[in-house]
Amino acid sequence: MAMGWRAAFVILTKTYYHKCRLFTIRKVIKRWAPSNENDTEAYIKKVSDLTGMKTREGWLPGFCFFGD
Repeated sequence: MAMGWRAAFVILTKTYYHKCRLFTIRKVIKRWAPSNENDTEAYIKKVSDLTGMKTREGWLPGFCFFGD
């Protein structure tokens, strides 16, 4: 289980943040769970609700947030 969390963290920080420059819940989830395979909007809403972040609110590694 710990390796799964580590892998997710690496994907989110190294790939999506640094390489792809995806800084919001909406952009990350559209990449992680594309709408041709998932209910992406429901996924975005759920993550937003669980984290308390707005869907277009930016994030930085270490979970520092900045708003629109």
